[in-house]
Amino acid sequence: MKFTAYVEKFLEGASCLLLALMSIIVFFNVVARYVFAKAFPWTEEISLFMFTWIIFIGALLAFKRHRHLGIDILINVLPVMGRKVAALLSNILVGCCLLVLLEGGVNYYFQTVVWPAPATQIPYGYINAIIPFSAFFMLLLLIQDSIRLFTQGKDKEDRSSC
Repeated sequence: MKFTAYVEKFLEGASCLLLALMSIIVFFNVVARYVFAKAFPWTEEISLFMFTWIIFIGALLAFKRHRHLGIDILINVLPVMGRKVAALLSNILVGCCLLVLLEGGVNYYFQTVVWPAPATQIPYGYINAIIPFSAFFMLLLLIQDSIRLFTQGKDKEDRSSC
C-alpha cells in the first residue's frame, strides 16, 4: 500500500472520529440544557472547532478523489491532447487559487494564534492551522496530478466524469 493510501485512511479515520465526538458533545449539551437547565459553553466551541477541521479534511479527501464539482461538457468533445491541455490549464488556475489560500491561511494562522477562545482558551490559530495544511496538501496533489497528465500513456477517464 502506498504512503498516500495510508494518509488517506488516516484522514478518513480522523474525520470519522471528529464527527462522532462532535455528535456526542452536541448531544451531551442538548441533554444538559433541557434536562438539567445547564448548558456548557465549551461544548459549542469544541464542536465548532471540530466541524471546521471536518470540513477541510473532507475537502482535501474530495480533492484527492477528484470529487469536487466540475463542468465537463466542453472537455468531453475535445480530443485526448485537448483534454490534457484543458486539464493542465485548469490545474494551473486551481494551483493559483491554492497558493492564495495557502498564503492567506498562513497569515490568518499567525494573526489568530494569539487569540484564545473565550470558553476553552484554545488559541484560534490551532483551529485555523487546518487551512494552510489542507491547501498545502491539495497543492501537492495537484502537482502530482499535473505531472501524471503527461507521463501516463492513457487519458484518465475517471477525471472527466467527476
